[in-house]
Amino acid sequence: MLTVDAATLDQLFASAPEIILLAFFRGDPARAEASDIAVVLPQLSQAFAGRLTPAVVAASAEPELMQRFGVRAAPSLALLRAGRTLGVIAKIQDWSVYLSRIEAMLKADGHSAQQGATP
Repeated sequence: MLTVDAATLDQLFASAPEIILLAFFRGDPARAEASDIAVVLPQLSQAFAGRLTPAVVAASAEPELMQRFGVRAAPSLALLRAGRTLGVIAKIQDWSVYLSRIEAMLKADGHSAQQGATP
């Protein structure tokens, strides 16, 4: 799985502006929620295959990128595209919440279920 910091994120968006990242902000790894979301991330990647690219935000980059993308709590998942935030889902949620909120974020950004967002 891709690990990103500010520099690699900027390079990624510059080279592939159409990519939509599902970025995982872990926060304190000792929190049980962080481990729970770490398990959910690959499952979401499969559920939205071809539409999202999963990434883990490097711990050292979390404070800067949380501020930059409006992530106020960790652990969180954020959908990012071309350097902007499509939405954030904080803390652990029911599976149906992830599916419906991510689908709504993609739809609001103009990506229907039939359209792919990643190469």
